[in-house]
Amino acid sequence: MFRGTVFATWGDVIVNTATATRRFRDLRFFLLFPRQGL
Repeated sequence: MFRGTVFATWGDVIVNTATATRRFRDLRFFLLFPRQGL
């Protein structure tokens, strides 16, 4: 059960990291191309 909790936590961390990376990439894209973003 402890192992499952650890794997579930790592899964959340990976998903959150991927989401944050995607948002950061979008934010960087909007900062680089503000006119295209609008």
